[in-house]
Amino acid sequence: MLYAYVGHYLPGTFGHRELSNQRILEELIFTTNGVFGAPVQVAATYAFLFVTFGYFFKKSGAGQFIIDLCAALVGRRTGGLAKVAVTTSAVFGSISGSPTSDVATTGSINIPNMKEKGYDPVYAAAVETSASSGGTILPPIMGSVAFLMAEFTGISYFDIVVASVLGALLYYLGVYFQVHFRSVKLGLVGLPKNEIPRLTKTMKTGFFYVFPVVILVWAMEKGFTPSLAATYGIIATFLISYVKRSTRINIRQIKEIFTDVVYHIIPLTVATAAAGIIIGIINLTGLAGKFTSLIFALTGEAIFFSLIVGAFICILLGMGMPTPSAYVLVAALVAPAFIQLGIDLLPAHLFLVFFCALSAITPPVGVASYTAAGIANANPLKVGIQATKLASVGFIIPFMFVYHPTLLMQGSVISIILTVVTAILGVYALAASMEGYMKDKLTRPVRIFLFLVALSMIYPNVLLNIVTATIFIIYMFKNNRKLPTFNKHKVGA
Repeated sequence: MLYAYVGHYLPGTFGHRELSNQRILEELIFTTNGVFGAPVQVAATYAFLFVTFGYFFKKSGAGQFIIDLCAALVGRRTGGLAKVAVTTSAVFGSISGSPTSDVATTGSINIPNMKEKGYDPVYAAAVETSASSGGTILPPIMGSVAFLMAEFTGISYFDIVVASVLGALLYYLGVYFQVHFRSVKLGLVGLPKNEIPRLTKTMKTGFFYVFPVVILVWAMEKGFTPSLAATYGIIATFLISYVKRSTRINIRQIKEIFTDVVYHIIPLTVATAAAGIIIGIINLTGLAGKFTSLIFALTGEAIFFSLIVGAFICILLGMGMPTPSAYVLVAALVAPAFIQLGIDLLPAHLFLVFFCALSAITPPVGVASYTAAGIANANPLKVGIQATKLASVGFIIPFMFVYHPTLLMQGSVISIILTVVTAILGVYALAASMEGYMKDKLTRPVRIFLFLVALSMIYPNVLLNIVTATIFIIYMFKNNRKLPTFNKHKVGA
């Protein structure tokens, strides 16, 4: 607002023509370019319905089913408790779309449990932070940011979800690998058998919870509007809750659900309305074009350096701000520069979405890190640094979107498979490099080598990717460093 009123006094590029009070108010209040623009419309419609679906889903008993299923799948593996935290936080984070909310919900259980099993408080909080923050980029719901992206780009919600799948899975694979290496280093084994639900029993008593998600994805794939797809999901979840007497959703619980939804959606609506004001000011003053000129001046129109500047802006603007609001700002300020550089619309915006999600982790103002640190009684700055380390692969994946479109499910099946295989090897190498451990402690030269292997996967050269992957595999076999088997253990840590 201040820029709108005094910007005409500024010399040079960032100056603009004088704007009257009437002109500013008309733009911000009486048009759809300001407070009542696309961001707040998305929050009040799509986001509201999908958040409602999420709360119905939890209330139906699906929340406990997810926890039991994750425990049954990974609980007995090395470092099982931390891996359960990663998987459960991922799923709940996708539904809530709020890293801080997810940390507060799942972290209140996961963090004390990890501390009890031998994990350092800082590390326990960092695991929860990195896992919860990734929920924003995890399909099929992706919080509300995917709806905003669909509104800004005109790309269908379903296409955005499909394009995000591989990147999100690679992110969580990176966190998972690092947790595994840390657990091996500390000698932390899996949960005792008597603390882990049986997989067959879990699936037998809760397999029907998959149906609402299947219906949701099916409706979006068939071209139904997100609102209608979410409505179908809500109805399906309500009906599914009546399969078991103990989970039936009654009138009192419906009131509780909508109370929770309102408490969840109000901060998001306020934040998006505020973001709408900023977008209105950007439109009035022509700031987006000026920002593009600034980026070009700093980077010489080099794509790689422009991406680095864009990533920095995402993290800077995302400090203390909800991911959807941060994305709205960078979509208006940074995306136009990316498009002018020749970057396609889909990878350009997904790049921004990923880095806005990571802003909840990175110091000095990673809001999710502060929430987790409070639960763990740990230093927030140390938690943020460790969480950034755990999420390190997340800082590489957005670059891969730009340089490897096959990671967005674009291209032939063979090229997609090749990209995925090399990317997994790169993620594994990066995780080992960050943790400094595989079967035993890694020397500094080996860690540097593994880091370079991971970085080489960004470069869009199939021959380089294959050669690097081959060298890495030869190194693994020569040094008898197999890919982690995630061995089961029958005794607790």
